[in-house]
Amino acid sequence: ATTQSTTVSISITNTNPVVLSISSIGTQTITEGGTKRINFYSVINDDNGASSINNVNATFYRSGESLRSNLSCVLVSNLNSTAGNFSCTVGILWFDLAALWDVNVTANDTSNGKTSPFNITFTLSETTGMNATISSITFASSNPDTFNVSSNNDPDTIQNTGNKNNTQIQVEGITLFGDT
Repeated sequence: ATTQSTTVSISITNTNPVVLSISSIGTQTITEGGTKRINFYSVINDDNGASSINNVNATFYRSGESLRSNLSCVLVSNLNSTAGNFSCTVGILWFDLAALWDVNVTANDTSNGKTSPFNITFTLSETTGMNATISSITFASSNPDTFNVSSNNDPDTIQNTGNKNNTQIQVEGITLFGDT
């Protein structure tokens, strides 16, 4: 019997991470005049090992609206040797459109492998909100049977602090009596 030496080369390639799930996000409302932070979770798997997942991003988007993103979701725990549970928090602003929003999560690994997009949706409800700086409205002197007398302490500010489009505010005084 003869013996012969053989050299074998093995090439190990990277496997891209995969988004397995995004936790459900229930119907949301805005925080009047501010930012509401929405927290949710995503499970990411990488066959090369959970420790190779190094960047998880989450984005809320809706056509015609600005992107709302978290570019650094945080590892909560490793579920096993290849999967991790990540916590993501994305802020929505008080003027964001009441509608169905898309949620997208992607992840990169240490070999620059990237997941395919994984999407779910949530509903942002309409909120009526208003902030007024009016303490009183005063009028100049007028005569009986005078109509459309304007206020003499303008401007008063009324700010929409909700995501409902309130473009018309009407103030009406009826049977006003002056001080004597």
